[in-house]
Amino acid sequence: MRTDLEIHWEIPPTSPGPLGRLERFMGPGKSRSESVVEIVGAGGCAVLLAAGVWSSGIHRDWSGAQWAVVVLIGLDLLGGILTNATNSAKRWYHRQAPGARRARLLFVGAHVLHLAAMGLVVLGGDRGWTLVNTALLLSAAVVVEFTPVGGSSARRPWPSIPPPSWSTCSGCPCLPPSPGSRPSSSSSSWCATSCPRRPWNGGAMSESGAGHPAHDTAPSAARCAPVLAAAFVREPAMTWISGGSDRARRAWFAATLRTHATLRGARRHLLAGPDGRPVAAALLTPPAAVPSGAARAAWAGRTLAGCGPRALGRTLRYLHGTEAEAPAGAWTLEFIGVVPEAAGRGAGGRLLDHLLAETPAPGGIFLTTADASNVGLYHRFGFTTLRRLAVGPLEVAAMWWPGRR
Repeated sequence: MRTDLEIHWEIPPTSPGPLGRLERFMGPGKSRSESVVEIVGAGGCAVLLAAGVWSSGIHRDWSGAQWAVVVLIGLDLLGGILTNATNSAKRWYHRQAPGARRARLLFVGAHVLHLAAMGLVVLGGDRGWTLVNTALLLSAAVVVEFTPVGGSSARRPWPSIPPPSWSTCSGCPCLPPSPGSRPSSSSSSWCATSCPRRPWNGGAMSESGAGHPAHDTAPSAARCAPVLAAAFVREPAMTWISGGSDRARRAWFAATLRTHATLRGARRHLLAGPDGRPVAAALLTPPAAVPSGAARAAWAGRTLAGCGPRALGRTLRYLHGTEAEAPAGAWTLEFIGVVPEAAGRGAGGRLLDHLLAETPAPGGIFLTTADASNVGLYHRFGFTTLRRLAVGPLEVAAMWWPGRR
């Protein structure tokens, strides 16, 4: 890869006063080649834009105010596009600093004035055009702002617009039955270590055989989605995202698992009861697995249509707040859950033990959980807490299993 195309995130110092403010506005530490691209590129694009306007003949009926709006907005947009494409502008405007996100969103919001001027002055008071394009501008800014940065600056660049990296299991008999509870101990039970093992249907778990659950190591996303949607019915993060709506939760898992299926090397597991009905499911994402831009866009569209803008925005917010915590080289246990009617029978613990034993994860396995009561349960499986995070109203524990030594 060409090293001159990499972004160096160290921001050089700037001068005090007005000169420093201008330098920061344009991007501190701009190189000579970047300045040449901006000047020459903006000039060339301005000529092409002027030629297009002139050949179309639409300018003949413009008033002086309309000419002024078109010229000013044209120069600002052309210069802005080229400036924002430079490394110096990227590292400044996408820096991690207090208030940086608010400043970026306010900067984008200020461009609503461009749309208002075009719609009300140039287009003769077209309020519909102005409102539609304002909505597109602001919603796109929110999506981009809460999308994790790709490349070497992030360990898991937007892995998944889905799936977000929280996990859940259900069924510990020591706790009130809740699809938000998680596996409990290295003894492979679904309860605390002081509790007796609760085997499935009175016998040991196996992957096949009459009277025992069948373990499918390559189920379709369509089979896993409803299992996880049922398991997450009271899980705190999913409740926050879906607003407690069953329809939104089911649509969210359908969209998320459909995207997860596009990831190379991703693993899905499904446990079915003796009657053949699925009772537990789990999803894992290998290190650095990233869905394509088309897959991410498709997920966003499906989530927006099926769950609404609140669910989309909160998912992106959760991802933004948790993704960077994943250790380099670690797999991510995206989800693991048991349907409520199968709770307390050992299904989840057995499934988790299988995942820990069979996943080739020398870098360990990472997960996050928004249910504080389950942190201790994961500890008994060998997970350690890396950090506690605040995401909206949630307190999220980022956890890591180091792998078998």
